[in-house]
Amino acid sequence: MSAASSDLTELSHNRNKLRYVQQDRPYLHELGITDAKGEIIPAMSRKWKQINKFIEVLSNAIQQTGLDKRSQLHIADFDSGKAYLTFAVHDYLVTNLNLDAQVTGVELRQGLVDLCNQTAQKLSLTGIKFEQGDVQHFSAQAINIMIALHACDTATDYALHMGIRTGAEIIVTGK
Repeated sequence: MSAASSDLTELSHNRNKLRYVQQDRPYLHELGITDAKGEIIPAMSRKWKQINKFIEVLSNAIQQTGLDKRSQLHIADFDSGKAYLTFAVHDYLVTNLNLDAQVTGVELRQGLVDLCNQTAQKLSLTGIKFEQGDVQHFSAQAINIMIALHACDTATDYALHMGIRTGAEIIVTGK
C-alpha cells in the first residue's frame, strides 16, 4: 500500500455530517444557539444536536406520508417554549422543501410568545406565528403536523385528541 492510499484511508472517516439544519440560519443566532459568526455556542451544543435529530426524524415522517409533495402544510407546535424546534420546522419546510408552511407555536407564557413573534418579525419570516394558549383550549382545524413534545400529564392526551380530531397525518408527542 502506498503512502498516498494510506492517507486517503485515514481521512475517510472525516466526512461532513449530514445536517438537516444549516448552522448559519439567522434564527439560530437570534435564539442564542450560534454566535455572530454562525458558530455553535458551546453551552448550546446539545440543543443544536437535538434540533438536528428532530428535523431528521420529522423529515423521514414527512417523506413517508407524502406531505413533502403537498403545496401547503399547516403545523401546530404546542408548548413551544423558546421555539427552537418551531423555527427549525418552519425553516426546513420553507427552505429545504420549498413548501408553503403555516406554522403556529402555542405557548402559555406570554413573554415567550412575544419574544418569538418579535424574532419572526425581525427576520421578516412569513408563515410562522406564535399564540398564547394551551393544547386543551386552542382552536385548530386542518393540521397536517401536530407537535407536542413538552406536553405533560393530561396535556399529552389533549394533544393526541387534537391531532386526531384535526386529521393530522403526523402527530409527535413526548412522554
